[in-house]
Parts: sequence; structure tokens; C-alpha cells
Amino acid sequence: HYLRTAVLAYFLLFSACLSIDKLEYLIVTSVPSVDGPVLSGGQSLTLDIDSLDSSTAYLRSLSAATVGIAPRMPIKLVKPSRKDATDKIQRELWGVKATKSLDTPYTGSGVSVAVLDTGIDSGHEAFLGVSLQQKDFTGDGLQDDVGHGTHCAGTLFGQTIDGIRIGVAPGIESALIGKVLDREGGGTTESLCQGILWSVEQGANVISMSVGLDFPGFVSQLVSKG
Repeated sequence: HYLRTAVLAYFLLFSACLSIDKLEYLIVTSVPSVDGPVLSGGQSLTLDIDSLDSSTAYLRSLSAATVGIAPRMPIKLVKPSRKDATDKIQRELWGVKATKSLDTPYTGSGVSVAVLDTGIDSGHEAFLGVSLQQKDFTGDGLQDDVGHGTHCAGTLFGQTIDGIRIGVAPGIESALIGKVLDREGGGTTESLCQGILWSVEQGANVISMSVGLDFPGFVSQLVSKG
């Protein structure tokens, strides 16, 4: 409760500095379970979007039913830095070795993982035998036009190819693939929140995300609106 209030207070101060009357807010609330991700005690989560002024947003954050509240903002893909590697095998195995995956008896068997990213190349040989449940939250379709989602999925549960292990948890048998970033690598906190709730509803034990809040893009949006 204190953390969400502190985060909201930051955005309220931010909007006040820009003299903004209202912002679009994402509001996640807990309600008696009918549909949606189920929590303990027979409750479920719902996502609403509302245009609120700062005082109303603060009061909504104090409601016992409010799980989280934050402005609707643009998000961007967090891209990895590129480093040259002289040995292809060493480059492929670096992540597996760094996470000590070769030294553990755990393979990810029985674990359900969700990847919220740019989608996935479901036909790639690294995912043979893995059951993929996909959902698009961008309107662009399920295909991975960027390649980053496919890369992240491969890092997580990619199968061994030509004797080279590429996944840290190759024992994962099923995965949820939520496309929350479009072909340009951009999206919104709305699509991200929808993806998280969907992942929870589908029983994900782990959710992988490589996104960051696009503050410069957010400011540009506000300025363009006057």
C-alpha cells in the first residue's frame, strides 16, 4: 500500500509540474471472482482505464479494492548491449554458464513461464516439443517482427540444437507468449498490464519482461496534447 501510494505521489507531482488537469490511469481492482485472474479468498483482478484529476486519482489509490493505480504510459523494448565474441560456442553458452544452469539438477520441468515481449517465432527449431500459448495485445498479430521475444524465449527454454545448449531451463514443457510490444518495439502500460493479468490467469509461475517506461515519449505525448 505504501509503495503504490509513493509511486502515485511521484506521478501526481509530475503532472502538477506540467500543469496537467487530468491523466489516463490504469486501475487494477480486486473484486469477487467471476472471471479474470483469481486471487486468494475468491477474489479476482480487473483492469479499468479512467481519466482522473490528481485528487481523484489519490483517493482511488486509498480504496481497499484498489490493487494498483498508475498513469497509462508508453513503454519501450530494453535492448541488450552487443559484445563481440571470438568463439561462437562460447558466445552461445555464456548465459547458460553465467546462471550456473549447467551445475544444477533443476531444468524447469513443471514450471509455467510467460514471456511478455515482441512475440515469438513459434516455428523455430529451438521450441520443438514446447507447447506455446500465444496472445497478441498490440493489434499487430502474433508474429515476432523484432526477434527479441524469440531471443528471450530461447534463453529461457530453448532446446539443445546441434549439441549446443541455449536455454537455462530446457525442461519447461509449456509457455505463455504475450505480445505486448509492436513491430517498432513500443507499447503501453495498458498492454503490459493486460499481459500480466492474462499470465496470472493462465497460471504462470514466472513472468519475463524486457521493457522500460518511456518517459521522454510520455512527455512528448503530453506536450502534443497541449
